[in-house]
Amino acid sequence: MSQDYFLKKTYDAVYKANKAKSPFRSLSESYRLVYEDKEIGFDVDKLKIQETPWTPEQKNFYTDRPNGVGPGELSVASVINNNNPNRQTALDIVQGGSKDFDISFKKYKFEVKETNSKVSVRIGKHGTKVGEEIYKIVDEILDEIIDQYELLNPEDRDIVNRMLLSNKNVKENFKTGWTVETWAKGLKGDRNELPFTAVFTQPGTGLKRGETKSSVLISIKDFLNIVDDVSKNLKAEKPSENKHNENPHVKEIANVLKKLYGNSQSKEAEKLDKHIDATAIKVDKDLTKKKINITKEGGRDWEEFFTHLSKDKFNSKLDNLKKQIDSPEKIKELFPDDLTGLFVVSPLGYRYIPREYVGNYVMIERVSMKAPKIVLKKFSKDTEVQQTPEEQEFS
Repeated sequence: MSQDYFLKKTYDAVYKANKAKSPFRSLSESYRLVYEDKEIGFDVDKLKIQETPWTPEQKNFYTDRPNGVGPGELSVASVINNNNPNRQTALDIVQGGSKDFDISFKKYKFEVKETNSKVSVRIGKHGTKVGEEIYKIVDEILDEIIDQYELLNPEDRDIVNRMLLSNKNVKENFKTGWTVETWAKGLKGDRNELPFTAVFTQPGTGLKRGETKSSVLISIKDFLNIVDDVSKNLKAEKPSENKHNENPHVKEIANVLKKLYGNSQSKEAEKLDKHIDATAIKVDKDLTKKKINITKEGGRDWEEFFTHLSKDKFNSKLDNLKKQIDSPEKIKELFPDDLTGLFVVSPLGYRYIPREYVGNYVMIERVSMKAPKIVLKKFSKDTEVQQTPEEQEFS
């Protein structure tokens, strides 16, 4: 029995015998539903995590990039088509830059990223939420550092700068105009790239940020470590002054505001009072800064700077952020839920990582233009991640 005859009989049986609406929109669609799986024979489970070289045709496809097609996408499309060397067949399943996935084939959806252990690649719109979460915490810390620095009198600002650079060549650094303020505002204001060396570890000597292109010199983590160490020493030296109180002006400002805007008879009086207390702190900060800038007088001392920042436990918040960023669950959030897997490509070949394993093999290296950039992890035999024999070959 020929295929065409078989399909015609199927069509007649549905429409004439049963008089029901056809489940097929056309004979061509019914043919696809019946025969496609067998003809193509694609099995995603046969893709390997270890590096696989391109065929000669796929290697030629690698640099072939029609409009909207990224590096290696045609090569991957050929792999999915059972190493079919036909360019048009490969191009038919490549989605292009405006789509949610690089390659969509039957029920499978794949992302293709060109990267290696030395070059990071930016994740698209699905990773933006993670990038925003990272910036939110980093900005909260930097904003408070800037606030507390601007509340210092000029002499104590110099003391703070020198203490934070105590392990550096202070004279040389001051020639470049490095201050806590330019450092924090530079990190906060430059959103082109936020390398994690400037947040968690140690920035390179040439890393500069902000309009003034000030040297970063120390990471936020190093900064907070110094803050905590100084605060501990202060508590040890002055045990009677361990309790840090806000500027006494805050209480007076709050009392005035409560007389004008408070309502002790309301059921929401406590909630209103808390808002007024928070407002009083902001008013005190703003007026203190204005007084310092205009009169060059007043301000807090360097001890309050360290004590206040340590009290806010920013170091713990930064540690928690690092744990979140490194967690496999957070890495998965960079990709759509219905992603089948990730192809990591180079001119030599590819690695295929199923979605459930992306957190084992990928890490966020920095944030770029609000989106995370990823690199491949290097795994050793001592890694805590449980790996299958196939996964171990990835190393």
